[in-house]
Amino acid sequence: MSITNQVVIEPSAIAVALPDEHVVLCHEIFGQAGLRVHRTEHVPTACESIARLLPQVVVTTTALRTEVREMIEDRAVAVGAVLAVLHPERDYDAIERNLRGALLEARAQFGRS
Repeated sequence: MSITNQVVIEPSAIAVALPDEHVVLCHEIFGQAGLRVHRTEHVPTACESIARLLPQVVVTTTALRTEVREMIEDRAVAVGAVLAVLHPERDYDAIERNLRGALLEARAQFGRS
């Protein structure tokens, strides 16, 4: 008798160290597209989650130190996720456009309409 395990990767996005209002926007935009949004404040946890969940989109902020953002970017690239880096000083519409652009890019990359 052989035992097999089936791995199912859920379409998802990970929000890393974002303020609450940006996370809410991620839930609205990505949720409507069928992506589950996971949130984490801690970079080590985020790096582990990216490797485990294999998200389609990773969203973070320019408010993080450059070397910290690079760690997140490295993990996102390693799993083939689209990386969206939000600028907290931008207005709501610009942030929304950035997230929608990341979603469109992920759909094209992962072959979804």
